[in-house]
Amino acid sequence: LIDDSRFDITHFTIVSLGRIHEVKRFYLIPEIAAQLKKSGVDFHWYIFGSADIPYELQRLTDAIKKNGMEENVIYLGGKANPYPYLKAANLLVSISKSEACPMIFNEAKIMHVPIVSADFGSAFEFINDGETGIIATLEEMPNAIMRFINDKGLREQINRSISQFEIEIGRAVQQECRD
Repeated sequence: LIDDSRFDITHFTIVSLGRIHEVKRFYLIPEIAAQLKKSGVDFHWYIFGSADIPYELQRLTDAIKKNGMEENVIYLGGKANPYPYLKAANLLVSISKSEACPMIFNEAKIMHVPIVSADFGSAFEFINDGETGIIATLEEMPNAIMRFINDKGLREQINRSISQFEIEIGRAVQQECRD
């Protein structure tokens, strides 16, 4: 159930999920978003996650203001069930510095949501670059997102590939997410 009226899917919808922590680098999203907006991309980028570290949340909100992204980058906080939001999104983006086991990637793939991720080690274990998503350096991130949005052939290829993704062990959860 999407219960937050700020969540608007009439624009290209990007989501990032995780606790608000330095390793997630959410504070860099507004700068990336400003580059997308400067290139003419019409989007909303939603950030979900608990703010257990107040300094990191302040860092994010300051970056949103500094980059003039109040209309495009929206922090929706922690949600008991973020999956309806993820399912409604056009793209999941992770700019994390590192992840041991990024379960959000499998969750996105189960819901057939393409992924653009930073090039940390385990990203290569969970994403087939050019098939279920795009892996890029932090510097390449704005271009990777724009390429996904603007390259219809690439977008269709990734969407087609990810639409066939299934995990046997999570079939009940997978079916529930589709309903």
